[in-house]
Amino acid sequence: MSTTNGILDDYRIDERECCKCEGNCVGSCTCSDSPINFECSSSCSCQFKECHNRKLQKGLATELEIRYISESKGFGVFSLSPIKANDFICEYIGELLSESQVSSLHSQGYLLHIREVSKEIVSTYINAEKKGNVARFFNHSCDPNVALKVCRTHYRFPQVGLFASKDVAQGTELCFSYGSTIGDATEKVMKLSKLECMCGAKNCTGFLPSLKM
Repeated sequence: MSTTNGILDDYRIDERECCKCEGNCVGSCTCSDSPINFECSSSCSCQFKECHNRKLQKGLATELEIRYISESKGFGVFSLSPIKANDFICEYIGELLSESQVSSLHSQGYLLHIREVSKEIVSTYINAEKKGNVARFFNHSCDPNVALKVCRTHYRFPQVGLFASKDVAQGTELCFSYGSTIGDATEKVMKLSKLECMCGAKNCTGFLPSLKM
């Protein structure tokens, strides 16, 4: 992930106990047992290759293909192999922006807003418009097969992983909801934009979620 100078100083992450696992971190692991989706880090005793709790750090986990779909939808991402529910797919990578930088953006079409609530509300903004990876090509669906989850590795800021929310057959387009609430468990009413939704789902709302902050 790219970062903007000075932003990391705004974040304070509590110290945590690193695992002392000697195997693959399956079962009793102080990192993976955390409700905050902590991945093992370089401070842990486990080995990188054997550890099953370093999904984001190991990168793209399945074969994907970017395809042109149509003039109205543009490009999309398709699975080249079956994916099981809860399997990691890839990380949403982009530039880490400050709130003032977000307010000056001309477009927020590739922006993710992570909202974490503890003693105070902390917002993190990841923008994949100019710098990103395959995740920037994922389309919206009102019936998504991909979920976004906040994860933490050895960095001082949260990262976002894309995980299968259901079993996905080979050749299926991978989509998440652009109205997903990331990081905050508080239920919110999704606001809709005036842009027509092309997802084709049976429960389609007819319009894309509003991306305005």
